[in-house]
Amino acid sequence: MPVTEISSSCFSIGSNVRLTFPSNADVELAEGGEHGWRSLTFGHMFEAPVIRAAYQERMPASAAAMLDVSAERSPAHLDVEISGGLITLHFQTSRHGTIHWPAQGPPQIV
Repeated sequence: MPVTEISSSCFSIGSNVRLTFPSNADVELAEGGEHGWRSLTFGHMFEAPVIRAAYQERMPASAAAMLDVSAERSPAHLDVEISGGLITLHFQTSRHGTIHWPAQGPPQIV
């Protein structure tokens, strides 16, 4: 399945999926090397794309990413805010919105 970089934090996976990380993430697309391999049978390794994201946060830390299956190809944007026990995700694609994750209970889409 082909993986291509749309922007420094947004990647196309196959023909219908877009994976977006927050802008404060250090994201890298690689193939082969130390981590970009898969094995379909014992003893046989094949190069495969791998996306690595790294964050520097204070503990306790939270990480987020957005998986979009709308088949859009334009870059998406994701920001994360953490305040007390509330995690808020602000996303922007051709649509935009906010998702609140309280410390308890289900997430709320605003």
